[in-house]
Amino acid sequence: MAPDLTITTVLESGSRVAVLTRVADGGELLVLGRETRKGFDRLLFGATTAAVAARATVPTAVVPDSWRPKPCAGRIVVGLRAAEHSAELLEAAIAHAAASGASLEVVHAWELPDAYNNIIEARTHDAYWVHQGTRLV
Repeated sequence: MAPDLTITTVLESGSRVAVLTRVADGGELLVLGRETRKGFDRLLFGATTAAVAARATVPTAVVPDSWRPKPCAGRIVVGLRAAEHSAELLEAAIAHAAASGASLEVVHAWELPDAYNNIIEARTHDAYWVHQGTRLV
């Protein structure tokens, strides 16, 4: 889509919030899609956007689906949570980075809500989750 754009990927594991804030550190802006979970799902899994915005060391924008980017320069970090809508998100991020001459970093992070299950999954299914995350990105 943008042959002159340099794209690098980094595969990380750990807390979504910690990974997103760490990777965005030193950037110019961190942009997150607006979460649409409500009720019990939001209570159970938490709000990634709120936690990231509270901890980020760079300006953070949470935007709705209708948002359209304006030109900027520097580095753009885009976070992928799931395959749903990721094509549209990446298409917009690539177009924005190409138009502004910025570099683009794509981040995908996940964690299980239960620390014990997270430890077991990392020990027993680490290769599976790495494969799934790589495939998504």
